[in-house]
Amino acid sequence: MPESLRCWNCGIHLHQTLQPISRHAHCPDCFEVLRCCRMCQNYAPSQPAACSHERAEPPVIKENANFCDFYQPSGDAFDAVTKTSSNLAKADFSALFTDNTVRGQDTDSAATDKLPPRGTEAQTTSRPLNVEQTPNPLDDLFDD
Repeated sequence: MPESLRCWNCGIHLHQTLQPISRHAHCPDCFEVLRCCRMCQNYAPSQPAACSHERAEPPVIKENANFCDFYQPSGDAFDAVTKTSSNLAKADFSALFTDNTVRGQDTDSAATDKLPPRGTEAQTTSRPLNVEQTPNPLDDLFDD
């Protein structure tokens, strides 16, 4: 067992995690599963099955808990470069929607300024609409 375990997702030191790591163990900070392929010494993303052990049958989703008999926790499973780029991508994605929400609020507030105050009903007339008096913009396009 490595002396200094770190979570594969957030990088927090796992000093108080019981050894051997249970299938039900989660990171106390980010709540990700600890007994998974991403936290194993045999995890090799460059390999076809992402596992360097020749007899292992790795699961498809590497972040899920598993019952692998060849699991060995890795102390250097956390990759700060990948985590940083992931955080930047998430921040850019959320900023994309934050900007749209702010713009939407501005246009909504401008539209609500033109509405009549609450409680007042619009005055409607009961006279019929005369279609012949209303200009039709399509009439200019067609010649009879």
